[in-house]
Amino acid sequence: MEKNWFIFSKNDKLDTHVTYYNLFRYPILTDIESQAALIISDNKLRQILRRIAEHESFQTQHVKGEHKDSILETINELINHSLVTTRYIVSCKKKSTPIGVVQSKEELGKFVLSCPHCGRNFADELIQESFILTDLGRQMTSGSHWMTILLTSSLIESGIPKESIIWNLTQDSEEVDCVVQFRDKTWIFELKDRDFEPGDAHPLTYRAVKFKATKTIIFTTGKVTKEARKVFQDMSHHTVAGKASVSPLYIEGVAALKAVLQTLINNETLLYVSDKAKQLSLSAGLDFSPIFLNLFGKYRVEHKGEFIEDVNIFRYY
Repeated sequence: MEKNWFIFSKNDKLDTHVTYYNLFRYPILTDIESQAALIISDNKLRQILRRIAEHESFQTQHVKGEHKDSILETINELINHSLVTTRYIVSCKKKSTPIGVVQSKEELGKFVLSCPHCGRNFADELIQESFILTDLGRQMTSGSHWMTILLTSSLIESGIPKESIIWNLTQDSEEVDCVVQFRDKTWIFELKDRDFEPGDAHPLTYRAVKFKATKTIIFTTGKVTKEARKVFQDMSHHTVAGKASVSPLYIEGVAALKAVLQTLINNETLLYVSDKAKQLSLSAGLDFSPIFLNLFGKYRVEHKGEFIEDVNIFRYY
């Protein structure tokens, strides 16, 4: 028996209850964007990229302290990856007022330009190196798009067909970052390039119910805070919150992404296989669970957003 057949979904489109009358985008993955997302997933690079994004022009003088050399080295790495570029700000020495920006110092020798304040040539004024995001850098950081790219790439690598994934599902001002259909179940992903806070929990639960999600997954570069976890626990005691869709699975940190996705996908496929296995054992009157367990492995039980233990779900009694 082939062990890989059960990994892949045969879905080639999302159910109409997800896409009907709703706005959404089909995934668009390019090698350049996928590589950029992988680079930005590095926490050190991402933190510096974020600092540069927060400034209209991040200048060398903004880099201070004992970590200055390390920060400048990281910036150069971002430049090499085409996420950041260099600009030079020309300022009047007399009034300390910016009077121009050039892409390279060589440009100052091409034209004879005089300062409107003191009359000096631009080349004789104060020239300061600065850093700004490239178009690619802005695209990847806008709305944490790099996370959407990284998640989608990981889903496809784990066996989810690209046709079963959509981005930015929107209706009545409610938006879901990513939606996946697998084995006729609908998963919605909430992406946060920060900690997931208690204020994020109620809107996510509403969207899960609105879009009839059978599983909600939170992917955060930080943590799902204790306060946010408590919100989900409190809601689980109410009737509306009794559905699986409001008991999210937590993916905390980029390093955990692929392993958690693979376990999630394996769990869903094991549920499908277990039904067939139980029917076979029941028909034969024999327990074939050891065989199927050896072939496909154990089911990972989820509790309070995390996988906590392995169980054999192939027994029919």
